Amino acid sequence: MESDAQKVCSNFDKVKEMMPEMVKLSFASSIGTEEAKKEATQKFDSINNEMELIGKQVEDIRGKYDDGEFQKYLLENCENAEKMMESLKNISKSLEE
Repeated sequence: MESDAQKVCSNFDKVKEMMPEMVKLSFASSIGTEEAKKEATQKFDSINNEMELIGKQVEDIRGKYDDGEFQKYLLENCENAEKMMESLKNISKSLEE
């Protein structure tokens, strides 16, 4: 469980780093020249795809363990776990819709 938790925690760190860029690109895709909008949209889509892959990886790892036990372990051993778990749940819900 420890190595899987480290993978999940590392993914949480990646997502945390990506979020400001996602917000910036979201705004950039709606303002400026058509070329700038297109470029921002492409970058946004690329990061979004990477985040979706991370979300799927996390879900696959979580599926190997009792959910409550794994979450407890993450919360005790991963600094960004609480915030990121909530964010990933929201991303997963968005993907399902």
